Amino acid sequence: MKLGKNHNHQDRNMKNKSPLKQVISINMTPMTRFMRINRPLLGASLMMGLSSLSSILAQSLYYDSNGATDGFNNVTGNWSSLWSTDSAGNSAVGAWVDGGTANISLPASGTTTITLDQDATLGGLTMAGVAGSMLTIGASAAPVKTLTMSGGTINIESGRTTTIATHFQGNFTKSGGTGTLSLGTGATAWNGTANINAGLFNTSADRVNSGSHFVLGSAGTFRQTVSALTIGNLTGSGTVEGQNLAPNKTLTVTQSTDGTFSGTLAPNAHGTGTMSFIKAGAANWTLAGATANTYDGTFTVEDGKVTLAKTAGVDALTAGAITASGDGIIELAASNQINNAANLTLGGTTTLSLGGAFSESLGTLTITTGDVVIDFGAGLTAQTLSFADSSATLWTGTTLSIYNWGAGDALNFGSSATALTADQLAKFRFYTDSGSTLSGPGGGTIDGTGSIAAVPEPSTYLMLLLGFGLLHFRKKIYKSSI
Repeated sequence: MKLGKNHNHQDRNMKNKSPLKQVISINMTPMTRFMRINRPLLGASLMMGLSSLSSILAQSLYYDSNGATDGFNNVTGNWSSLWSTDSAGNSAVGAWVDGGTANISLPASGTTTITLDQDATLGGLTMAGVAGSMLTIGASAAPVKTLTMSGGTINIESGRTTTIATHFQGNFTKSGGTGTLSLGTGATAWNGTANINAGLFNTSADRVNSGSHFVLGSAGTFRQTVSALTIGNLTGSGTVEGQNLAPNKTLTVTQSTDGTFSGTLAPNAHGTGTMSFIKAGAANWTLAGATANTYDGTFTVEDGKVTLAKTAGVDALTAGAITASGDGIIELAASNQINNAANLTLGGTTTLSLGGAFSESLGTLTITTGDVVIDFGAGLTAQTLSFADSSATLWTGTTLSIYNWGAGDALNFGSSATALTADQLAKFRFYTDSGSTLSGPGGGTIDGTGSIAAVPEPSTYLMLLLGFGLLHFRKKIYKSSI
């Protein structure tokens, strides 16, 4: 039989291959053809397999300490081996499966502890049961195990509390029920991102890492019960408050990316003591919204910028003392953002910026160190900044520079010519731009109403003297002619 050209070519190729390569070529050809012909079927099968695997990993598991006995008579036990896929609690129990959603229902009030005796990864956590019930996920003996959230939801019914008292990590969203999620003592600090959309997130110990981030929904509350706590970014529209377990509390927000918090910075929810805030981190933290902040402690800007963007006339910063240090910036994005009784301290290379055509009134001004700036904003006019009489405060800094000073701008201290001392007035430097073009020789003047102005240029004084001299000369001539 005569072979065609294609067959001769294929035969020559086969002869040039090693026996092993020939076997592979012969055996792979049908498989390749099968895969080409059945590619859509294989793709569908693969997707079904992945879907089934995902379903297995994300299955709902029910903690059931009484096994196949009807219902959930849940009592203290270990995490690893008391889980069922039966939502009615009528089946035998088995091992925990990582990636599942843990459903825990407590039949009585009081505290029930489940000891985390293995590392576990959760796709979600739901805590239900009798009102007043409290679940503690406790630490095992050393080495302490870790509970990891893989980005799922934590849902705690109203009137219930879940405390995580073991190593804890991962991202999660708290939503659904309005119960309390608490980070207890005795474990490493949690580090991750938490979206608190409902209920209370309670830090009953220093269990939050400084790199953690919080996004508060309008129905979410972050409560601090330790005296000092440092977190990462804070954004959203919920409430931040203290609790009376520590007398005075300070929350440091280390903002690493620009973000906006439009909720309420509140005082202690119960008892005595104050709630103060420190802004750290190089990014801009904007305080916005239509509801006033009501914290009753102090507010400090150590680094970066704080933009005050509440509705005009709504306090972004309360009557507590305000301090800006380092290279911190406080900038207005609307008028009347600071309580009129708030005393301001500037130090280092800090700036108070009016930001736009805005006006503001404060308490006294203190200048501690360095060269500080009050910026009226380029190309803007008719802005007014008013301080209370500050003649009794210390101005130990080198200079107070007034940037972008222009016609129609007003800077006031108190309501009389004694509202600043001569030494304080000598520290003023007025610039018509952002620090390059000095207006006058330096220093400031104050009139009988407390209004501040730049010391005029010497030529201006000379013209005034000449004017007064000419007027006096003309009066003498007039009198001699009578």
